[in-house]
Amino acid sequence: MLMSSTTFTATAATDAAGIHPLREKFREEMGVQIVHDSIHRRDGWTRSWLLHANGKVAGFGSVAVDGPWKGRPTLFEFFVGSRYREFEAPLFAAFRKVCRARAIEAQTNMPCLARRLPEWAPVTITEKIVYRDLGRSRRLRSRAVVKSIDAPKQARTKFRAGDGLSEWKLELEGKEIGRGGIGYHYNRPYCDLFLEIDPEWRRQGFGAYFCEALKQACRRLGGVPAARIDPENEASRALLKRTGFVPCGEIVTGPLLMSV
Repeated sequence: MLMSSTTFTATAATDAAGIHPLREKFREEMGVQIVHDSIHRRDGWTRSWLLHANGKVAGFGSVAVDGPWKGRPTLFEFFVGSRYREFEAPLFAAFRKVCRARAIEAQTNMPCLARRLPEWAPVTITEKIVYRDLGRSRRLRSRAVVKSIDAPKQARTKFRAGDGLSEWKLELEGKEIGRGGIGYHYNRPYCDLFLEIDPEWRRQGFGAYFCEALKQACRRLGGVPAARIDPENEASRALLKRTGFVPCGEIVTGPLLMSV
């Protein structure tokens, strides 16, 4: 049992593999799509630290430092194992001293970090809403036809690799009226669905039909459908609701307090 004299430290992980066991626990506890999961696999895009309580590994923290976050180190993951949850605050303080993050960008449904957001980043903006699928399927009929632009083998390869996306189109009497796809660069088995219907064909049921087809294609690969949209996109929010999706979190961004 840890006592009041416990020391809390954070040491730099040599690479993403150094935090892999902890991230697997983090992924399991999340149980939904993790939007920034793939940036750990992008060379040089992240830096991670192992968190210690009296020398024992208690969790990890990660900061995005390249890509869209270049020049603005941004904390995007912070996880403490269940045994050490009561020490989230001092572990974060140790992490904060060494990580040099200036901003935060995280999902509000993340364990540990979500609970502390109001304390560590009280002023945030919702960038996206993350949706999970309830697993319901509807048999919808339509005059339109959904076609895959990529070969089925390519989609399977991308899904297994956890990278890239497959593109699809919606045709009506031989004319393309919509485009969509399935993104695979997330924590498996979760996939990101997206689509757009040409303006003149909206509000006629084509979006729901297309979305259901993408969900079924995703499941045939062994994936779990998920989605993320802009909060002001009311039409897409209504479409996702009709096709069995529910909000499970938000992606918020904001400045990180200099001291905690």
